[in-house]
Amino acid sequence: MPTYYDTLGVRRTASAAEIKQAYRKKALENHPDKNPTGEAVFKEVTKAYSVLGNASEKAEYDMELDREERRRHMPSGMQHGMTSTQAKAFKKEEDNLMTKILQQDQYMRAKAAAEAERKGTGFDRKDFESWAQKAAAEMSGQNSEEMQRRQEERRRQQEAERADQEARRRRLREIEEDLQRQKEQERLREQQEAQASKTQDAEFERTKQSLLQKIWDEESRFQSAKRVLEAKFDAQYNDEMDRQRDAFRQECDRLRAQAQAQLRSG
Repeated sequence: MPTYYDTLGVRRTASAAEIKQAYRKKALENHPDKNPTGEAVFKEVTKAYSVLGNASEKAEYDMELDREERRRHMPSGMQHGMTSTQAKAFKKEEDNLMTKILQQDQYMRAKAAAEAERKGTGFDRKDFESWAQKAAAEMSGQNSEEMQRRQEERRRQQEAERADQEARRRRLREIEEDLQRQKEQERLREQQEAQASKTQDAEFERTKQSLLQKIWDEESRFQSAKRVLEAKFDAQYNDEMDRQRDAFRQECDRLRAQAQAQLRSG
């Protein structure tokens, strides 16, 4: 049967930190929220850590493992287990022994009475009955005290088991609450990261729009300056063309007048 150390996958010499680390790893791997098929393993892991994670319970558990190890090396007749099955077997054996003792007592009384009558020893049957009753009473008293002692021991053991179970349940609740807190912290962290990502995206969008606006403004100023320059160039070009046309007409008029003058003089 695997031990709690086997369940967590650690050696018996593992430190408290190593045990805790192994538990966290296996608990996260098999938590029902993340692994729907790991619920049974998660419960076993949690149960193992509820013992190994508590120094006093771990010490008791180690002692029990040592006792089990010694029992395995004892002859079968020397083993004294405390399991329910063994307790029932012991009670049955005790009842059988008491039955045999009573049968032997009845046989001895009958034999003694018959022997006394046969030999004529004058053995008083009433004295024998008195002695038998006294012996039976003493035996009954001893058995009663033993039964009371065993009942008291069983009661203390049951109370200890109930206290142990309650401590385990309490530890399990603490572990579940711790896991729930971790889950809630993880959820809050994811929300914060998502919100931070949204804020970062919004800031990037604002920066992008601001840069685009600047580009559009520069483009608008460039187009405006271009139109001014084009208008200025067109005006200068038109002025120059008008000047050249005027000069050309003047030259034509001069040459025409000169030609006419030569014709008249000739």
